[in-house]
Amino acid sequence: MAETIFSSVLEEALKQVSERIGRKLTEGKKLSDSEVIILLLDLMNKRMDEMSKRIEELGDGLNRRMDDMNLSLNKRIDDLDAKLSQRISDVESSLNKRIDDLDAKLSQRIEGVKQELTVKMEELDKRLNKRIDDLDAKLSQRISDVESSLNKRIDDLALQINELRKDVRLLHQEVSSIKSDVIVLLKHRLFGDRPEED
Repeated sequence: MAETIFSSVLEEALKQVSERIGRKLTEGKKLSDSEVIILLLDLMNKRMDEMSKRIEELGDGLNRRMDDMNLSLNKRIDDLDAKLSQRISDVESSLNKRIDDLDAKLSQRIEGVKQELTVKMEELDKRLNKRIDDLDAKLSQRISDVESSLNKRIDDLALQINELRKDVRLLHQEVSSIKSDVIVLLKHRLFGDRPEED
């Protein structure tokens, strides 16, 4: 908290000094090196604020896009699941009806024909089960591939955001260090104090 108060006081002092230097410029007076440095620091401070806002807006935009993409993909997966469940139910109902009809007819035929048709039904059942199993395996693989791809993209976006945050922190530390050095120099120039030696 003390750091925030110090930063606010420093920014206000920098603003007032910059205004005083601006008036000096409009009067056509020559600026000292420290005044030029103060103007540059004020400009850097404003640009840092703008950059921080832009990075926050970018992060918010990316988060919104990821949320929207996640909702959209979840809806598509749910829709696909519902359609597939319905199709499988329809196929199952249709097959069950056909098998029941066939069973009713087969029960009226002679024993030899009944055995022959039973063999054919078992082959048909195996083929249909194989097709259903193949379709299930393909769909499961496709869903896994989409999930893997999305997870990778989300991880990549998260890494990019973390890199941006690290860059902003480093830049903020460098500006803070420059501010501290300028304050020491100004104090020395304005009040005649000697800068403390490390």
